[in-house]
Amino acid sequence: MDNLNIISFDIPYPANYGGVIDVFYKIKALAALGTKVHLHCFEYGRKHAIELETITESVHYYKRNLSRKLLLYRQPFIVLSRRDNNLIQRVLEEEYPVFMEGLHNTFLLSDERFSGRTKLVRTHNIEHEYYRNLAKIEDKRYRKLFYNSEASKLAKYEPILDRADEILTISERDHTYFQRNYSNVSLVPAFHPFENVDIQKGTGKYALYHGNLSVSENENVASYLVQEVFAVLKLPLVIAGLNPSNQLKRLVAEYKNVTLIRNPSEQEMLQLIQEAQILLNIASQTAGVKIKLLHSLFNGRHVIANRKMVQGSGLDELCRLANTTEQIIHAIHDLEDKPISNDIRDRRQKVLDEKYNNRNNARKIQILAFQ
Repeated sequence: MDNLNIISFDIPYPANYGGVIDVFYKIKALAALGTKVHLHCFEYGRKHAIELETITESVHYYKRNLSRKLLLYRQPFIVLSRRDNNLIQRVLEEEYPVFMEGLHNTFLLSDERFSGRTKLVRTHNIEHEYYRNLAKIEDKRYRKLFYNSEASKLAKYEPILDRADEILTISERDHTYFQRNYSNVSLVPAFHPFENVDIQKGTGKYALYHGNLSVSENENVASYLVQEVFAVLKLPLVIAGLNPSNQLKRLVAEYKNVTLIRNPSEQEMLQLIQEAQILLNIASQTAGVKIKLLHSLFNGRHVIANRKMVQGSGLDELCRLANTTEQIIHAIHDLEDKPISNDIRDRRQKVLDEKYNNRNNARKIQILAFQ
């Protein structure tokens, strides 16, 4: 049976935000195919998870170094803060291939002791673009400075990927970028918790926007929907997600037709999605694949998305596209009373199974790691 080291940027359980959802369900799919996963994960706020032991051969935790002194170096903070000598020594003990989650964990690529080892990198974003866009939407000066500095460092650091045996991209858009700049690039779409489309019959009574609300981009979109869209609509809006700010809480309190649900469990989130009439998937930047879009399409009724949300996902045809405030409002009016047809259900199942089948995508990783 094949063994594989996976280095994760965070503890991937609970699987309740985009990046760790991809990591957790990737591990689960590989384990189902017989791969023995040795998981190495960095901790900085999330608890050790006994649940990970049921799908891995071993789990190891390492404290992320969050010292501000690391900001003074030329290398990106997200990389330097995850360099750990104990991890390096442990991975050196056996000749297993190494799978690095994100540019964050590529410190091994510069270590000559791993020169003969099979090394795979999963790119979750075009990181320097992602950080540059975070800087554009950030209001706090010190965060804006950090994001811009990190973006510049990441752009200079990214060519380290030339030392990887394979780069595994998460979206068609990212794939085009990495294929243009590097060799040995394969598209392996995002992993997720779903197998079959499960859409409730009838109609729902509200629209839903969900996501990690501690991320500036998501908070900004939520605020935009409240102030620019639902301020002129009667249909209730539910906003659900992790760690909303006090500023968002105060804003929501001003609107009678808007409800904020903080830190819902996985089951609560699934119920919110299935009972909604409309799922709003609006993004302010194009980055990777939004797992919440998959969640909406597998389990929700009508999905309204903008171009930045679906770009590179191959899922455009399954959504009602709306890019302006007027288009979003028009789409909501058009869909708020319509049930989902069987044709839409069948089409979603076909497209999603072709592109986002966890088992097939896990097989791709096995071939790349063990061929």
